[in-house]
Amino acid sequence: MIIGGTTYAVGTKVQVMVEQPKFYYKVVPLKLDKIEFKEVDTIAVTAGATADGNITITLNGQNFNVAVLAADNTPTLVATKIRNATYNGWTTSGSGTSVTFTRNIAGKTVTAVFSGGTTGVAATVTKSQPGYIGKGFHMRKARYYVSDVKKSGFKLHPAFISNNKELNFIYLSAYEGSLYDVSASAYILDDAQIADFTVTTGDKLSSIANAKPISGLTQDLTRAKTRILANNRGAGWQQAYAATIAATQLLFAVEYASFNTQSKIGNGVQKTDDAVSNMAEPTGATTLLGNASGSVTNTNGFNVVTYRGEENFWMNIWKWVDGLNIYSYGEQSLYVADNAFADNVNTAPYKDTGFTLAQKDGYISAFGYSEEFDWLFFPSDTVGDSSLPVGDYHYQNSQASSWYVARLGGSWTYSSYGGGFCWGVTNASSARYRSIGGRLVYVPAA
Repeated sequence: MIIGGTTYAVGTKVQVMVEQPKFYYKVVPLKLDKIEFKEVDTIAVTAGATADGNITITLNGQNFNVAVLAADNTPTLVATKIRNATYNGWTTSGSGTSVTFTRNIAGKTVTAVFSGGTTGVAATVTKSQPGYIGKGFHMRKARYYVSDVKKSGFKLHPAFISNNKELNFIYLSAYEGSLYDVSASAYILDDAQIADFTVTTGDKLSSIANAKPISGLTQDLTRAKTRILANNRGAGWQQAYAATIAATQLLFAVEYASFNTQSKIGNGVQKTDDAVSNMAEPTGATTLLGNASGSVTNTNGFNVVTYRGEENFWMNIWKWVDGLNIYSYGEQSLYVADNAFADNVNTAPYKDTGFTLAQKDGYISAFGYSEEFDWLFFPSDTVGDSSLPVGDYHYQNSQASSWYVARLGGSWTYSSYGGGFCWGVTNASSARYRSIGGRLVYVPAA
């Protein structure tokens, strides 16, 4: 067998990659809204009054008193009185035992506080939507174009630019990453937790069929350690990063005129979790489809998807994605790079995307937009559903004081929440889990 001029013995496992020629793209925004949100707090009354008196609700530091009577002895009666009171600068809504407070203007606020005083009334307070004024725009409607030749108004997709050099091709992994054990000269097919993360001489991330994807069940498979395994394969090898993922996402969106990968191709691997192991299905079920898109039922009875030769781009197991650093701290700023990857930094070559990410978990309803980073598909608003306009969920932890890294796609338990545009930005750079792996990309020298 001869591949790329090199002869391999029959049965030799080689890295199976998908050649992606360079292409150009154009984005025409049709509906942009400034990224800003009004604070939404919800009070759920859990106990009615046992005595006359005042309860106090503090909204953005301002106290509002509501008088209750001992006769208001159920949560519903108290909630009704709270809803019917007046709160300067706020609007109330809700039903039953729940009262929702929506601030009339956008901007950051102090967390709401409830005090039942001596009335016996008890309640819980939840920040349903943090108020803030972010950077950039929500893109709610747009036209996307791609071309294999340069046209007026089109730009070279950044997947084909690395360290300011233009590339004719990149090579995307056909399969989710598995481990090659250098010391044993053998591929690890069962996700044995034995990875050697030594830089240069340690083990290697791989793209082969018939292997259980690598995970951080007990081994320290952080995003940075996955990066080492990819780099250990040699010059040009990386784990998938922001621009390479975005290239696949854009091609899918244009080809199918949709963002809903599950409805157009397949749900992907879904199964009941055992809560203790890596339950991802082995790679290779879609091999006979080649570079076509579609889904198959594997020998274990699970749906396995592929898009243009990239198997399990979504579901089965989360995949770390490099070149993306999220500065949380109630801000959710996103920084992106195409080389010299590192965690928890926003210095060169990392650039501020110019828009802030959604600060609420939910189904994606808008993507963040700035002209320089119009090629990214990161959510800025999350009030959609499992079908429209995207159909994928976004997970965040915006109120924590931390840097976060990114993972893509969902794993075996995520059902309709997962998909090719499903992002999780809730993991610190030190995190490793049995449900997160990685995948390769090869970027040739320009």
